[in-house]
Amino acid sequence: MKKFQLFLLLSFLFAFVAMNTNVFAQEEPVMYFCEKYDRNGEVGVIDRFTTGYLTVMVKCEYALNLDDVSIQFDQYNERKGKFEYYKKFDYTVDRDMNYVYF
Repeated sequence: MKKFQLFLLLSFLFAFVAMNTNVFAQEEPVMYFCEKYDRNGEVGVIDRFTTGYLTVMVKCEYALNLDDVSIQFDQYNERKGKFEYYKKFDYTVDRDMNYVYF
């Protein structure tokens, strides 16, 4: 009987921990897009690329420790059914930055 009680207690404990666990699609650092960045900050924040002008944002709680960054655009080739390289933009950043926009 004690084994059953221990099993029951561990089952409830496991269920409690599993129900109170947050799972995020993306941990730090977070990359997202916005329509533009002005003196008031981000305007039109989105998590998916749409056609038109966009600003790429990268935010993190700690320093990114990067010297340079590349943003690569790929375009979908309908005849081949896959994405292909289109264009790349290179940027220089400071190692201690934790919030960057391009």
